[in-house]
Amino acid sequence: MTAPAPWQALILAGGRSRRMGRDKAQLPWRGGTLLDHLVDVLRRAGASAVHVSGVQPDGRGIPDRWPGVGPLGGLASALAQVGDGILLALPVDLPLLDPELLAPLLAHADAPAVRFRAQPMPVRLRVDAALRRELQALLDAEPAQRSMNTLFRRLNGIEIECPEGLSGALLNCNTPQEWADAQQRAGVAATDTRG
Repeated sequence: MTAPAPWQALILAGGRSRRMGRDKAQLPWRGGTLLDHLVDVLRRAGASAVHVSGVQPDGRGIPDRWPGVGPLGGLASALAQVGDGILLALPVDLPLLDPELLAPLLAHADAPAVRFRAQPMPVRLRVDAALRRELQALLDAEPAQRSMNTLFRRLNGIEIECPEGLSGALLNCNTPQEWADAQQRAGVAATDTRG
């Protein structure tokens, strides 16, 4: 492992949040929104820039040029604004994420893609011509092939072990029950997920 190179982050926040029943990025979390929380976590972890895929109510965010394609569409849309280099991509629904958890991913600068074992995201990507080529091929492929897992395999990414005691920080919140569980784990007063 080498020292982390300068890196940028992409929060994937352009989904429909069907299972949650409302926009996950705008869920109230620790005095702000879940999106605000993740932007803060990424800045504290050392991101030189934090991008958001999906236009937010406040106008920030990168419009999705491939709606309905999922995370790959958000990633592809963002790459038009992100130059070559290191990019950490993650979903907006990680309320328990801690900056400390990201360090092992960022330390593997030589690999084209790095993620924790059995976790599709967060994923540290090397943005270059190879990534852009593989991403475009998947966007042109059959819908069943369009996934972050497929992209990771096509890039010959490596998986690393999650630091002991931190795997709970990767809890995704896709449903109201998962959101309530995350709030309970964090000791945060429960909020209603209905619009």
